[in-house]
Amino acid sequence: MVYPMPFGEHMRLVRGAAGWTLRDVGAAIGVSSMYLSMVERGQKQPMSNDRILAFCDALELDPLPLIESAGLSRGFFKVPVTKSNKQTMSMAKAIVRYSRERS
Repeated sequence: MVYPMPFGEHMRLVRGAAGWTLRDVGAAIGVSSMYLSMVERGQKQPMSNDRILAFCDALELDPLPLIESAGLSRGFFKVPVTKSNKQTMSMAKAIVRYSRERS
């Protein structure tokens, strides 16, 4: 699945659907609501994969769609995923570990 909207819009959509405010999310993942607002409005780059995982843990969401959306917004290629399960969560965590090792 391709997410045609920028990462920030995608994040705002899932946050709103979950009924969380910027302040709620900021407190849950340790960032300011101002920062989150700037990400959602496209004034900041997508959050790091670590923050995306924390965001998805807090909202009890599958992180892969947001990680994929962030990658597309950053200009990375899309990796197709057909199922969401424990295996995809492991893949998402492996992507984060890999990106840390490359930094």
